[in-house]
Amino acid sequence: MGEEMCGVGCVVRDDQGQFIRARTNTVRNVSQARVSEAWSLKEALIWVQAWRPVRCIFETDAMLLVNAIRNAKGRSMFDTVVNDCRESLTHFEEVSIVFVHRSANRVAHVLAQAAYFMPGPMKWCSTAPDFMQPCFG
Repeated sequence: MGEEMCGVGCVVRDDQGQFIRARTNTVRNVSQARVSEAWSLKEALIWVQAWRPVRCIFETDAMLLVNAIRNAKGRSMFDTVVNDCRESLTHFEEVSIVFVHRSANRVAHVLAQAAYFMPGPMKWCSTAPDFMQPCFG
């Protein structure tokens, strides 16, 4: 029996869309797409929170997640991860979670797919890895 996991990809860009940092990771025991999206946001929030930015905009192509962050309640694994995200959001001075179309979120998806082939969590600063270069062209 294979282990279920999801790839997580996070990318940080400046206000001009230029690459600053990126990271990949995998999360085990996650099989539902909505839980995977929520977990990706949770990982991004925790990662970026350490830098203490004044203003942040987190983009996701999961409308269900954006709506859940705003007002959903429940007891599923998805709701638990969403609640963790809400708690992390309280540590930012000015923060937004916004919906973008999948085409605008391509870089994060390329990173998430690459996570499956990495030996473990990976980070890049200042220069994007070669496999991401076509996303910025």
